[in-house]
Amino acid sequence: MSYKTKRFGVTKVDLGDGYWVELCPISKGEAEAFQTTATDDQARSEAGEAMLVKMIIRWNLDGEDGAIIEISRDAVRGLSLTDYGTLTTAVTKVLNPFADPETAKK
Repeated sequence: MSYKTKRFGVTKVDLGDGYWVELCPISKGEAEAFQTTATDDQARSEAGEAMLVKMIIRWNLDGEDGAIIEISRDAVRGLSLTDYGTLTTAVTKVLNPFADPETAKK
């Protein structure tokens, strides 16, 4: 177990059907790197995807051949909308455990 997982903890997100994703909060420096001054939705969406990829430390999502899919931006983009939504809600809770997910959407 690394310093990061010991200090920040790991959150296991159940996606159903036996699939799960483990998330670890990012550091202050990593958070600053993902902050964007872009005003368009596209740039914010891309930064959010990159942050999600950085926070995923392990998962058991498999391909048609049964091999575990490598954690990447393309793999995250290949998630179902339901699973992506589940993960983004979990990210909000991991980064700010007292945040109301409904308030965070606004």
